[in-house]
Amino acid sequence: YIKHAKVLQYYKILQKNQWSTREENSNIQRKKLYTLIQYASQNIPYYQKIIQEYNLRFSEDTIFADIKKFPLLTKDIIRKNFEQLYKFRDNTYYRNTSSGSTGEPIILYQDINYFGWATATKYLFNEWAGRKIGDPMVKLWGSSLQDTLRGSQGFKGYLRQQLSGVTILNSYRMTERDMYEYVQRINEIKPCLILTYTSNINELTRFIQEHHLSIYSPHAIMTSAGVLYPEVRARIEEVFRTPVFNRYGTREVSDIACNCEKSDGLHLIPDIHYVEIVDNK
Repeated sequence: YIKHAKVLQYYKILQKNQWSTREENSNIQRKKLYTLIQYASQNIPYYQKIIQEYNLRFSEDTIFADIKKFPLLTKDIIRKNFEQLYKFRDNTYYRNTSSGSTGEPIILYQDINYFGWATATKYLFNEWAGRKIGDPMVKLWGSSLQDTLRGSQGFKGYLRQQLSGVTILNSYRMTERDMYEYVQRINEIKPCLILTYTSNINELTRFIQEHHLSIYSPHAIMTSAGVLYPEVRARIEEVFRTPVFNRYGTREVSDIACNCEKSDGLHLIPDIHYVEIVDNK
């Protein structure tokens, strides 16, 4: 599946382009954004209607200005126009949902091309934190095995993680007994990287402190799905004796930005995302 999704091919592209200049990144985005809007105008009924209603015109040279003329796509619009917002090109799609962290979840369809770029981005972010493909990693993540098997990629996705050196610890279960077990598993596995929800690693860190436990120090810890406050980062780094990387993403569009070893700032991936700040907040 990894090969069929061209993950490694995309990963090599991202590795190369991470050193691109701002002008080179702009050219990459211009071409991809124009191609995307052109596809939507020819194949997606909702956008065909929007382009006609708003009398929109667009070209590759002016696409950055043109995109601002399109109305924002809200969750409410997606729910009301769901059947008009997709077209299956093949049978590689699967169903997913948003997390619901900002309200009621929405249904999404994602395909193998999305999976390829999303996975390649995760590989690159992990590389920034020092993990190579296949190195042992622990995920303190928010799903049980049952939830995982019912999720977007089902048993294949679960098995793929197991075969790639990833051990999943269920962050839905954080009793004292569970956390004792998680500390033991981390010490046994000796992961290169711990990928975790911010709130859960903070809770585990406090537990380790309060019970004066010994914990293995991985090469790095990467947090996601929550604000990484400076005092929380400092506590985690002190207890685990390792740097903490901050990653930002969503289920809808996968990972968007991440720290690297050079900076605490969030680095964007212009190959796969066009990010706009729509207000001053």
